[in-house]
Amino acid sequence: METKSFNNTKRRSSKYTLLLPTLNRPDYLKRYLSYYSKQKTGAKIIIADASTGDYKKQNKAIIEQFPDLNILHLAKYPASLLHNRRVLHALNYVKTKYCIITADDDFTVPNAINKAVDFLEKNPDYTIAHGKYYKFFLERNKGTQFYWKPLYKCESIESSDAKSRLISHLSSYSLPTFYGVSKTIFLKMIFKENKKYIDKDDAHFGELLMSGLTLIYGKMKCL
Repeated sequence: METKSFNNTKRRSSKYTLLLPTLNRPDYLKRYLSYYSKQKTGAKIIIADASTGDYKKQNKAIIEQFPDLNILHLAKYPASLLHNRRVLHALNYVKTKYCIITADDDFTVPNAINKAVDFLEKNPDYTIAHGKYYKFFLERNKGTQFYWKPLYKCESIESSDAKSRLISHLSSYSLPTFYGVSKTIFLKMIFKENKKYIDKDDAHFGELLMSGLTLIYGKMKCL
């Protein structure tokens, strides 16, 4: 179904993989890879690429500019394939214990990921660990002023009762839980469940279903 390539370089081992779905946004992809190249994390990066035509060629050329990164490029997804189906398929290539599903216009701070992994290693009753979220802006009409602000409400949900956790999460819902750090085996499970019930691009129900399963199955920590 796909062609794939690992950049050929010596790498440090890592407990986690960054999984990146992308579609026709090579400029964002270049910025994303440049960030992680500078961070020198040693993490594996899997790019689930549904880009079309020249965009896919541009992505391949961009990836080749970062031989220091441990990249697997899954390049033959059709643009018509549902986002969640693409992520589920790409998860089959994740060999690390932990995985972070990312977006090409986001940056996830490696030090924060490491802290989340350490927390999950010590607390197996938690399904997800994540941190604060911020959005960054350039306010050009005031002369390129750079600023940021909190984006989502982030609170720990730590009741020992699954029903209480689910109610707490849905009563003040602000973000999908599966963008935090989770065990790969757990992400595969909730994306498989999502596939059973989503046969069209119903992003809203799919998001709520997987977020709900996260809190039914275990606790959530905001570090």
